[in-house]
Amino acid sequence: MSARRTIVLYGDVNLNIMDGSAIWLVSLAETLSLTDSEIHLVLKAHVETDRLLTRLHDNPRVTIHQARPKRGLSEMGLTQAISEVEEVVGNTGADIVIMRGRRLCLEAAQSAVLSPVLWSYVTDYTFPATEVSATQLAQLSKIAAGSRRVFMQTEDSRSYFESLVPEASGKTLLMTPTIPDDFFASGDRVPGTRLLRMVYAGKFHPAWHTLEMLELPARLAEAGVASTLTVIGDKVMERGTSGWGEAMRQGLSTPPVDVSWLGGLPREQAVQAIAASDIGISWRDSSLDSSLEISTKMLEYCATGTPPVLNRSRAHEQLLGADYPLFLDDDRPETVVDVLVRAAGRLSEIREAARAAARPYSVSASAERLEGYFRRAEADYTTFPPKNERLRVLVASHDLKFAGELIDLLRSRPDIELRIDNWEALAKHDEEASQKLLDWAQLVICEWAGPNAVWYSQRVRDDQRLIVRLHMFELKAPWIHDIVIDNVDAVVTVSDYYHDLVLYELPWAPEKVHSIPNGIDVVDLARPKAPSARHTLALVGMVPFRKRPDRALDLLEELLTRDPRFRLAFRGRKPWEYPWVWRKPEEQEPYIRFFERIGNSPVLLERVTFSPFGPDMGSWLRDIGWVLSPSDDESFHLAPAEGMASGSLATFWPRDGVDRIFGTHFIFDSLTEMADFIVSTTNDESAWVREESVARQISAQFDSAVVNRSWLRLILG
Repeated sequence: MSARRTIVLYGDVNLNIMDGSAIWLVSLAETLSLTDSEIHLVLKAHVETDRLLTRLHDNPRVTIHQARPKRGLSEMGLTQAISEVEEVVGNTGADIVIMRGRRLCLEAAQSAVLSPVLWSYVTDYTFPATEVSATQLAQLSKIAAGSRRVFMQTEDSRSYFESLVPEASGKTLLMTPTIPDDFFASGDRVPGTRLLRMVYAGKFHPAWHTLEMLELPARLAEAGVASTLTVIGDKVMERGTSGWGEAMRQGLSTPPVDVSWLGGLPREQAVQAIAASDIGISWRDSSLDSSLEISTKMLEYCATGTPPVLNRSRAHEQLLGADYPLFLDDDRPETVVDVLVRAAGRLSEIREAARAAARPYSVSASAERLEGYFRRAEADYTTFPPKNERLRVLVASHDLKFAGELIDLLRSRPDIELRIDNWEALAKHDEEASQKLLDWAQLVICEWAGPNAVWYSQRVRDDQRLIVRLHMFELKAPWIHDIVIDNVDAVVTVSDYYHDLVLYELPWAPEKVHSIPNGIDVVDLARPKAPSARHTLALVGMVPFRKRPDRALDLLEELLTRDPRFRLAFRGRKPWEYPWVWRKPEEQEPYIRFFERIGNSPVLLERVTFSPFGPDMGSWLRDIGWVLSPSDDESFHLAPAEGMASGSLATFWPRDGVDRIFGTHFIFDSLTEMADFIVSTTNDESAWVREESVARQISAQFDSAVVNRSWLRLILG
């Protein structure tokens, strides 16, 4: 049975050198072969040893493309690598190209051949954000803009990258390290002796404390614990180390009596040696504790039941739990010895916990996750297979904040060519540029039924189609009657309630008016929550005042009488950032009272925060447990839908039409009733799980996979 897709995989990695990057490339090829895909692995350098490729040679779904170095080079340069991958893509008709490395992905993102199918994996970027250069930031932005998807290794790196590179929001997916399933086989561990058997596998680097590591058996002997250390690896990192590399090689060639150096081994043999040990060493310099990534080798230790001693970090605590007994709270050798001495008699209880923590990183679990990503990206192709001819689509708007999912859909289709007419303001645009875009387009989509819809409806040709999306405020706007409705093929409202209002308020033909809700990416939004999330309320969007931010303060004050841990986070633009709002006295005055109320209350001042609008909602919602919807009126209100998809719960104040969008489950008639529900649910784990399940069911109806099909029926027919 043939696979449903073809994937080309290239990493800027030389497989003649056994290190974490090389293991990553081979493991990913193996993992991808377990999805419904044919894999073409393009190598950077001609491989002269089979240490790493052994597992792939007999895999019927993996084709290995050996490198063809030119001009005597031992490995392909950047330009040649792009050319080689483009050639393989052309020959195979690849659906997806996965590439790793910032410079490589930057070039690929600018390739007309690779960009439409590029899934970039970028690990070599600077942390923290204050250290990122303008040049690197520009490169990362180009990569995100030119990639269909962007892989990140952990949830923390995903959140950081989205905050750093707004273009990546909504595109990021997890590409965790992968561990072969057979590494988890528990087997019969050789009974422990009085020796504490330690093992290290990987590269040798000063920041890995690999030279000091050779002294551990002697230090443990002084503490009364007999031990051995087995060292595996052959890559000494000596750039800029001023003699350290020579000292490291000397230490390996003439090791202390209780240290054995096995050199570089095939991965399977290395794992056998690890599995025969009691503790893995993953001791790093404390300067690396802020890293957003996790070590593949550390996961291999866990998988084989050889728990690692490692630095305490946020990423490691999320993996192993804050009370993991082999954490190092500093990187001094004495601390390592103390932890090893204390752990020597507790290994059996630690072993299975470490293996369980690594289980989600198994090849089979990773393959299942990746297959889900791929199928989701292909979802609309089943119902609407790509056509041979490309449809020229123009989206015109002054504000695209609600059109992100629609634009992503249009850009993902190989049978659609998309251009954007960005209006400077609601009624301000470059008419000459708009006319040129109109002359080009076959289909025009006006996001908002504003003056843009008026302009295009007055000029669209008989051989062109026009779709207008109406949100809410446009319905009462003076220009709404200037739209030439006879030239509009479809009007899209964002809820059934507004669908009915449009037909009630305007003399438009019912068959032209459709209801398609705002779409959300439920997979992108579903991320692990921070521990403090359940006590954090949020209101997204506070302008105009009919959004009722004052009600959010009322609720917070009520909750604080019961539990001082509650907080309130506002996200979005301030009212003075909308000049047409701020100049109105009836808007300005209630906001002045609102901010004075916070400033005059020490309790509120300490517990209310504001953050600017941004596209990284998935990341931001990790810290939010409750999303509020206190508005007097809304056409839809996207934030609670996004919140419920993320695993937050929602609360709605009664308003016209809200029950037709979100149902009645989270609507409350009084502040007291709402506060009772929030406190009781927050403090009851079973209640939280039950309510979270309800929230996710409500949000599922707005999933982009469902909404996209409705849009494609209109767009493609």
